[in-house]
Amino acid sequence: MQSSSQILSGTSTLLAPRDDHFARRATRLEQLAARQPDNVWLASLAMLSRHQQTAFSALSEPPAESELKAVWQGIYRNLFSTMAGSPLAPQGAQPLEGNALDAAGEVCLQLARGEIVAGTRGDQDYLIAAAMQVAWSAAASSAAAIEHVHGGTHKQCPHCNAEPVGGVVLAGEGKAGLRYLECCLCATRWHAVRAHCTLCDEGSVVNYLGLEGGNAAVQAECCDHCHGYVKTYFQDKDPDVDPIADDLASLMLDVLVGQEGYSRASPNLFLAGVEPV
Repeated sequence: MQSSSQILSGTSTLLAPRDDHFARRATRLEQLAARQPDNVWLASLAMLSRHQQTAFSALSEPPAESELKAVWQGIYRNLFSTMAGSPLAPQGAQPLEGNALDAAGEVCLQLARGEIVAGTRGDQDYLIAAAMQVAWSAAASSAAAIEHVHGGTHKQCPHCNAEPVGGVVLAGEGKAGLRYLECCLCATRWHAVRAHCTLCDEGSVVNYLGLEGGNAAVQAECCDHCHGYVKTYFQDKDPDVDPIADDLASLMLDVLVGQEGYSRASPNLFLAGVEPV
């Protein structure tokens, strides 16, 4: 699928997903997995992202909202087949169908909206999340997507109303230093003022915590008013940072920030869920 992946101008500034969005994430996951040789999980997700890119590129047209269910379920079945034998589709497992597949998709959407979902997630839940990301990103990448922007609050994606997985402080000409939040589901990015809590709007009590010896480009933006945090990724320190990939590679930061009394408030669909704030 060919999309414009350009800046969309509306009530707020939006960045649509790039045509090579999943390929870039795959490359980043491969880089991160190479730094942690025993991390089979990151390597498996890198392979999954490659297949996501193939599925994204194969879509001839961005799906309409009414088509999203059929599209993501078809992509899920293809991902299950191509990932057969991997940790995400163990040997002998059968793909979900019917009501079970519908229910798993609804759980994924609940997580994307930041809701707490009871129970554990299985390997196939991550394949479902991957399929839904492809479908929703394709829908968000079309030039017509701007006509369906919901508006909403800065805390939610203006395109699909899901929550951000994190923020990216851009580098490069034109937008250097600006922070954009990235949707955990459709990968749309929207502008958010820096040093301002995206959870409660406070600006005077925000501070950044990083992992000693870790990647300086990955920081937790913590708020002493609501005691929540969202990870922020600085391209000037590492131009290859990806909010989903680098989040998964920096989970020790979540542990340490949690010990400081802050609660995670951003969903990553390849994790079990988020904490209530």
